[in-house]
Amino acid sequence: SEAAAKRAEEELSAWEAENDAKAGEGNRFKKAARQAASAVAAAQVAKEEHARAIAVETDAPISADVLNLVKNLRSGTDENKQKSAAALAYLACNANKQVEIAKA
Repeated sequence: SEAAAKRAEEELSAWEAENDAKAGEGNRFKKAARQAASAVAAAQVAKEEHARAIAVETDAPISADVLNLVKNLRSGTDENKQKSAAALAYLACNANKQVEIAKA
């Protein structure tokens, strides 16, 4: 987390101040600070990629098949409702179809 990265950086700074020296690459505080900063950067990249994926999925059009199945589910005969529910359940195994079904 960002808090952990900040703590690691503070510990490194405190060590350097206490020892009146710059920590070398093998210093445990330097390693911890570098690892924490790397984890924060990786988490930020993952967060941005997730946001882009959501934006792409929400902009995707709803297929005519999904629209028809949802329409049948809402106002079709009992037999059509059962068939539509089964078809939608099958389609819901796909994440993109889940988004379409939710939007429909």
